[in-house]
Amino acid sequence: MNQSCVYVGVDAGGTRARILYRTYDKREERHLEAPGVNPQVQGPEETARNIARWIEQVQAQTTLPICGLCIGLAGARSEQLKSRILSQLHQTYPRLASIPIRLLDDALLSLEAAFPDASGILLIAGTGSSIIARSIDGQTYRSGGWGYLLGDEGGGYRLGLAGLQAIAAMLDGGPATRLYQTFATHYAPPTRDALIDFVYHQKQPLAQLAPLVLDTAAAGDACARQIVEEQIHHFLLRLTWLWQRIRTTTRAAIALWGGLLQHPYYSEMLHRLIADRLPELNILPMRKKPVARAVELAEQLT
Repeated sequence: MNQSCVYVGVDAGGTRARILYRTYDKREERHLEAPGVNPQVQGPEETARNIARWIEQVQAQTTLPICGLCIGLAGARSEQLKSRILSQLHQTYPRLASIPIRLLDDALLSLEAAFPDASGILLIAGTGSSIIARSIDGQTYRSGGWGYLLGDEGGGYRLGLAGLQAIAAMLDGGPATRLYQTFATHYAPPTRDALIDFVYHQKQPLAQLAPLVLDTAAAGDACARQIVEEQIHHFLLRLTWLWQRIRTTTRAAIALWGGLLQHPYYSEMLHRLIADRLPELNILPMRKKPVARAVELAEQLT
């Protein structure tokens, strides 16, 4: 083993990728960021190109070779898809062919970070949403994570979409909401033509609107508050269903992760509703950040 090398960990969601590399002797480490990717949306080829760009970003910071790479990637659950991504990656970036690589979905990586080698439940609220759990005997269970067309209740995309729908309803004569003014302040007055152009022609990522919905809810707008509460309600229904299935085999410990937890209004409501509806679940802090766990898993590859 070449002791003058680096291990690389990546935690990549649909919006942002967090990258951490650390030298073999642990004397040096550095955090980087890049745009994220979801292979279910962009496909294996574009995903491989993004991974190659992440690696190039690392190699631009250090001349040391990479001796292990672990990537947690949104949407990378099936073995067939992961195999296609890795095959495409080796074609796109041949130098990686000799490097041990572990590719897993970002939810499983986050679970590893929350409960390394232990039982527990992780609730993830980011661009999308999902719940993943590990039982005492090591079995993995999931709820949610169906993507923006089939599910993702409580995630950023759904919050943004519901916010735009509320504005559209207002334009049609429905209840007034401050979301209209919020959108106008950050983009343009949301006329019918402007909203249609924003969604269908510009194809703007709707998850970027989630903080605006949350800010408007925190400011007291009844419509925005109802959106957030309904989205979290449906999200927690899936948590309830999962807990009913696994409660006899899984430790009653839950951790929360994802970009939406950075917003105080969302975080406070989620904590409060979990405590109200599932008081037996003990909410614990994350043991590690997922990207830090990814580096540890990269180190285990050699």
